[in-house]
Amino acid sequence: RLLHFDMFKKGYQVFKKAVSLNPANVNAQNGWGIVLLENDQLDKSMAVFDSLVREKPELPFLHNNHGIVQAYIGNRHDQKHQVNEANARYDGAFEDFKLAMAAAPARKFYNVNQGNVYRYMERYDDAKLSYHTYQDKSALNNTAVMYAGQERLKDAKYYLGIAIQIDSLH
Repeated sequence: RLLHFDMFKKGYQVFKKAVSLNPANVNAQNGWGIVLLENDQLDKSMAVFDSLVREKPELPFLHNNHGIVQAYIGNRHDQKHQVNEANARYDGAFEDFKLAMAAAPARKFYNVNQGNVYRYMERYDDAKLSYHTYQDKSALNNTAVMYAGQERLKDAKYYLGIAIQIDSLH
């Protein structure tokens, strides 16, 4: 619940303690990895998820989260104009999302994360297709972000408006 309400600072202490009390608890480790990611400790988060996917490769949410971290690291490399490093991470993220979606095809929301990687790579048609595969507020919001980045403000406002209608609290 702490992660759901974006309480990452509080979550940091809670998951740190949970992992120290029971290092074998996959949910605690997963939460710890997410908190590290959200606190911009990407290398530490990557190490957590590298370990988790080795230990529990059958759990699709671990592959999904591993892919998210790879995408963030790829984006970091992209911002530093380190194209080869960025592309290697993006390719790794796509592989992670493919594994997650193959293991849990009903979890269409993994497509949003895949769409974000396409957006980072400026493959906008692929991003749009991924977002449209799972039309929730997150997909709509990310579609709006993509269009805003392309300076297609009319389209961005349209998708953001729909996302706000779906979830006016956020």
